[in-house]
Amino acid sequence: MFSLSDLRRLGITGPVLTVVAAGTTLALLASCGTGGHGTCDEGVASIATPSTTAGKTAAPDAGHVRIRLDDNQEDVNRLWDAWTACLHAHGTSAGS
Repeated sequence: MFSLSDLRRLGITGPVLTVVAAGTTLALLASCGTGGHGTCDEGVASIATPSTTAGKTAAPDAGHVRIRLDDNQEDVNRLWDAWTACLHAHGTSAGS
């Protein structure tokens, strides 16, 4: 391996080193091309493009019950009572 002082002794200066380094970089990048090994992104994970029908879903809050910030305790209790009644109607218990 050459040191910087060895290169200067041979007459290779900063601008020449820059050109040599740039050329070496380009050669290395060019060698990373396909080269008969398939595409450059082979083995790289990517996200599949969604189909046009996949985007047609219901609104995020359609049919969902939310406890709102402006609900009073009576409204919240009514929602909990409806939930526990649904659990009992479907054969589960609310742990009460």
